[in-house]
Amino acid sequence: MAQFNSPKGDIFGGCCDDGVIGGEFAGATVSVNTVSATGAGSTTAGVMKVSVVNTGIAAGTWDGVSLPPLSFPLVYEGYPDWETGEFKRLNSISYDATGTTFIITEIP
Repeated sequence: MAQFNSPKGDIFGGCCDDGVIGGEFAGATVSVNTVSATGAGSTTAGVMKVSVVNTGIAAGTWDGVSLPPLSFPLVYEGYPDWETGEFKRLNSISYDATGTTFIITEIP
């Protein structure tokens, strides 16, 4: 699990004298979980973002759909529900990477 720390400041600050476009953003720690899967399983329910790429030489199954070998990454993201004011996080996603390799990254 990798952790990334952001600098403190304002993400809406625009271009600054130091040449940084967009300014700085509020301090936060984000945990990233990356898994190399070679069998069946499922992602963690309730995460904010999940990406998967098939780096193997055979097709696998992701969320009930065939994922070809050496594919481009698929990215699933939660979203804000403007009616309820809640952020909708992702449900668990099932996969089967038997005979191939999926690189799965989750951001809580």
